[in-house]
Amino acid sequence: MFGIMASLIAAAIWAAVSWATTLRSLWFAGFAGFGIGCVVATVALVRRLMAEVGFAERIEGSTFEFHKLLAKAQKSVFAIGPTLVFLTQKEEIKQLLFQKLTNPKFQVSLLICDPASATAQLWTEIGYGRDFNVTIRESIRTFHSWLDKKERPNLVIKTVGPVTASLVFIDADDGTNGQLLIIPLPWRVSGQNRPCFLISKRFHTSAFNTYYDSYRALFSSHDVAKEITDTEDSR
Repeated sequence: MFGIMASLIAAAIWAAVSWATTLRSLWFAGFAGFGIGCVVATVALVRRLMAEVGFAERIEGSTFEFHKLLAKAQKSVFAIGPTLVFLTQKEEIKQLLFQKLTNPKFQVSLLICDPASATAQLWTEIGYGRDFNVTIRESIRTFHSWLDKKERPNLVIKTVGPVTASLVFIDADDGTNGQLLIIPLPWRVSGQNRPCFLISKRFHTSAFNTYYDSYRALFSSHDVAKEITDTEDSR
């Protein structure tokens, strides 16, 4: 449709301004308009495809795996989840995180569930089973061992009560390259098997900012979010 419209418009303009309305010029105008229309249609299609929300039926093996998103990150990572224990179980993720953190301008923020909170008890009942408390405490102990104010001052890990979804913000302050991975937490579905969605800050600015502003405010709240160095469970 774009090609047809563009060709008709171009042909009309060409005929109106051309000093000679020969058959050759009209044919040329038609082909030129059709070519322009194809370019316009292609650009529109590409933009539409880019604006679509990415989806994977399960995280494991998809392009949305954490280490794949982390490898592309240029400025920051802000990850949120009940335990984020998977970060502590794969050495390649730890090494990649530490490598990124050698850049003093690269910021890594992690927000996990406070094991003493009511939300933790809720996840124990409906999401993770009786092992949740053990898992979260092991996760906190491992994260605590990562902290080093001299080597990694740009790594901040906090606990908070209401962690009701898993989210990963990549380059959140970058209007062009910012991305958000949204991982709902269905009942008793293991981390690697959860469906997930990826949205772009560039094409879904309002949705992106709604999530980011809310969770950044939560992370920054000194009354609600506590650094793990300030919790008894991290010692």
